[in-house]
Amino acid sequence: MSWTIEGLGRPFDLIIPQRSASLIVGECGTGKTTLGIQYLVDGAKNGEKGLLILGEQSERDSLRFFKHLNLETYIEDEKIVILDATKSKLAVTEAIPTASLVKSLRAEFNSTLVRVFEEIEKRGVKRLVIDSLQSFLILITGDPNILTPKTFSPIRGHIFKIVELCRMYGVSTLFISEGSSVGRAPLGFEEYIADSVLVLSKRRLNNRKIREITFDKIRGVRISQDTFLATMEGGRLRVFPPHRKRLPPILLQPEPVPDPHKDYISTGIEDLDRILDGGFEKGSWNLIEVAHGVGTIYEITLPLLTNHLNLGRGVVMVVPEGSSVESLRRIEEHFVGKERFEEQCIFFERTPPEDIHHVESLEDNGANAFQIIRSAQEELRQKYGTPVLTFLGLGTLEHAYDFGILVTEIGKTVADSRTMGDVTMALTKEGQRCTVTVSYMATTHWKLETINKALTIHGIIPQTEYYAVEMDISKGYVRPLLIPVV
Repeated sequence: MSWTIEGLGRPFDLIIPQRSASLIVGECGTGKTTLGIQYLVDGAKNGEKGLLILGEQSERDSLRFFKHLNLETYIEDEKIVILDATKSKLAVTEAIPTASLVKSLRAEFNSTLVRVFEEIEKRGVKRLVIDSLQSFLILITGDPNILTPKTFSPIRGHIFKIVELCRMYGVSTLFISEGSSVGRAPLGFEEYIADSVLVLSKRRLNNRKIREITFDKIRGVRISQDTFLATMEGGRLRVFPPHRKRLPPILLQPEPVPDPHKDYISTGIEDLDRILDGGFEKGSWNLIEVAHGVGTIYEITLPLLTNHLNLGRGVVMVVPEGSSVESLRRIEEHFVGKERFEEQCIFFERTPPEDIHHVESLEDNGANAFQIIRSAQEELRQKYGTPVLTFLGLGTLEHAYDFGILVTEIGKTVADSRTMGDVTMALTKEGQRCTVTVSYMATTHWKLETINKALTIHGIIPQTEYYAVEMDISKGYVRPLLIPVV
């Protein structure tokens, strides 16, 4: 039976067929054991019995650490069997063992190996996880000092033999191995034995922690991407596939998300409301920066626009570069209705379409243009109350007006927003001249970027870790989910 790591969909399946041997490599804390337990638990759910050989942590610790995966339940139901070899491992001291201890350990290993295949045969085991390969090899030799590249020939033979025996019994084997600073696998031969090699890693990016999973080898399976962003949120290892813009096949109007607090408005994204402890503050001026290669802000701005209109409030928008009122209308009318879209919004474009009464042309003079924008805000304020939500496409404005005038007028809009209790969203692309200047005025500053093709967002003000952006369209509208990359 094939096995797919959560978050991977075809054609990115990680396929571990029967009778195969796979290797998980990574440094401490990268999620190797978690992935091994997930492999056994997912197999048990599908009727495949599993066997876990422990050499790094005891059975008691495993049951405690993986309670959230219901490991104990599967053990009680005899769908997963644990053989705890940690006591044997602890008997090996740092010094070279005496001949009698070596003999004892070898005898114990032989009995353990016999029991392994007894359990496989008696229970019909189809999935075997050995955690870790290093501790298992120590049991083979009785000498921890033998685990070096110069002396691995006998060990290699042992592992080949175990793999072949497992294949004879129709068992898929997953070896877990500690990573090394030199090369992927510490002994050098593990990768050649394995049909699949997965490398788990952690690193810092922009002073924020991220996890990654790399498919070094998947024999017989072609993949177009080898490294993915990953997380351990919820105690399970999962990955994030390449982001693509998605809309529901049938578009429905969502129920509005109420403001979490009288001094805040909802962002339209429940996860973002929680991160902000209440949404966007009334009177705030917020900046969304889009990194190169992202190409869209729709995932964050569309829910905010939709929710604000469905709460009966006014919206002013200087349409960002790469977008248009017409393209926005085709989507948004389904979520808010034609009347709300036309009556509660006033749009500004450089070259607006003709005969659309709620779309106005930006004046050639920057100061005049901003005065007209402020008049539009006041018109909606009088009609629908506060707060008015204003979207400013800074790329559109920067290419239209003198930089000095632009910064001066933006300063005035910041002051006006705070005085009137409105909310402004400034939309900018990474590298634009005005980004750094206006960031000093921002109440909050967010950045959208892709990591291994997955869409992420993180806060610069306030500073946050990375969140992967996933789109839930199951209810007929766009509902972004922000999943912590931990």
